[in-house]
Amino acid sequence: MRILFFVAALALFHPYAQAQCPASIVVSETNPCGLEPVTFSVNPVTPGYSYTWDFGDPESEDNNDTGINDNTFQGSTAVHAFTASNSQQTYTVTLYSQDENGEPCDTLTTSLNVLSAPSAILASNDFLICDTSVIGNGTSEVTIFFSGSTQMGVSYTIDWGDGSPLWSGTSAPTSLTHDYPAGLFYLTYTVEVEESDQFECNTSMATYLVYIGTNPDLGLVSQGENFTICLPDDINFVIQGTENNTPGTMYFVTINDGTDTITYSQQTLPDTINHVFEDISCGTTSGNLVDAYEFVIRAVNPCNVKEAAIRPIQVGRKPTAEMSIMPEPPKCDTTTFTFVNETDDGVFFKQQECDFEVKTEWIFTPLTPEAGPPNFILGNEISDSIIVNFQAGDYRVDMIVENEVV
Repeated sequence: MRILFFVAALALFHPYAQAQCPASIVVSETNPCGLEPVTFSVNPVTPGYSYTWDFGDPESEDNNDTGINDNTFQGSTAVHAFTASNSQQTYTVTLYSQDENGEPCDTLTTSLNVLSAPSAILASNDFLICDTSVIGNGTSEVTIFFSGSTQMGVSYTIDWGDGSPLWSGTSAPTSLTHDYPAGLFYLTYTVEVEESDQFECNTSMATYLVYIGTNPDLGLVSQGENFTICLPDDINFVIQGTENNTPGTMYFVTINDGTDTITYSQQTLPDTINHVFEDISCGTTSGNLVDAYEFVIRAVNPCNVKEAAIRPIQVGRKPTAEMSIMPEPPKCDTTTFTFVNETDDGVFFKQQECDFEVKTEWIFTPLTPEAGPPNFILGNEISDSIIVNFQAGDYRVDMIVENEVV
């Protein structure tokens, strides 16, 4: 007697990356001038770890709002400009790290000697104007005051950052005004002094963020999309309400299926973002929802932040048929066989949670004249495990499995 059957097998491979706490801090310049940007990097960087920097320079947060003067920062690479002073200063930078489970690593520190330099800090450094009247062709006047900067310089230069002519002079004025259009700009102020024993560095430069804009708007449209899907499949996420956001607005898209954060500017943001899901959503939590992904987009500018999200996104998988048979055919000394449904990779959703149950159907097709219908000793045509008795002959055995994913 000979029995024919078809089995489909699926193998999954998950690469393993060894986790490691940081061994050292890499510094781009250990003896910078005051207000000179310095880059700090974690060595090595481990995916899933979190990193927090403390630069030991709280005074820097009063300098300007470009991000490089914050006294703390989160991320594997950070840039900081230390406060300019009339004398050399020593700063201790501290790195705090945690693994993916929140367990802390050993704290690392490094010290820098910051050389004395003239100050390019402006007395007024809050250049944020959030005004709906700037939408279109509107402009806004910005006034800067110089009383906080070094007054003994021989050269003062301002690059407004909007393409207009630079301002320069041999002395610092009390104040200056400038009209900006809507958008994000970086004003750069440079002070130069004569070489002398007072300063180790004779030039200092500070950059200031200037933003003329409005609170961002943002929305998502489903447009009939089905957010319960079966692999392999994709979803189109339609974005709306962003057309009047001012230049300088940035968009950050996060999809918690292992995809890296996607960044767009106001100029590059598409109307629709298509995403292909490559794995089931079981085991992923989105807010208070289990076994679900989420699509989150954040519109960010210096005026405000707005978020839109679609959740839950449930991604299931059609089962891949796999069965076992004992004893293995062909056999001449027995007519009784045990068939077992070994399928375990199908996923659908029951009450918003993953369910791995599959429906089974056995089909026995006689292939020779002497073959007849099988006799079920245990189970039936829809049982996961069956014991069947055959009369002599050749047979084809098909097992069909399905779940409720469509």
